[in-house]
Amino acid sequence: DHVTAVGRALVKKGFGKHYTSGPGPRWTDADTLNYADYQESLGYTGKAADGIPGEASLKKLLGTLPSKVTARPSAPAFPGRDKFGPGKSNVYVTRLGRALVAKGFGKHYTSGPGPRWTDADRENVEDFQRAQGWTGSDADGFPGPETWRRLFA
Repeated sequence: DHVTAVGRALVKKGFGKHYTSGPGPRWTDADTLNYADYQESLGYTGKAADGIPGEASLKKLLGTLPSKVTARPSAPAFPGRDKFGPGKSNVYVTRLGRALVAKGFGKHYTSGPGPRWTDADRENVEDFQRAQGWTGSDADGFPGPETWRRLFA
């Protein structure tokens, strides 16, 4: 219910361009992107505009905080989409791969995971995204902020 309420509030304030369907009831990369747009409209920049609701921005959006919000361990900061894909090699690809394996989504690795992005990384990410119930562009095999957050939750 909270995800849907946040999504509807974003749309009402003009921050819904990333939805292809929805909003709600599950948080997707579209929610994260719309929320990041909203945060930027509030003057947030850099990591502060990560698309993850914080207490101050959520209260400003909704007028009040939902009563059943529970704290969750935070994921490491999403490094950006530009760190993943063909030709990329870095610690974030390794970190992503290890998280995929830890969550049971490493079946496409014949070796690794390692720092060089491969089709196995893309296929494992896609499997994870589909397991979240995502389809279409939400399950493209490339991690966005919400995929990253869920992998490290």
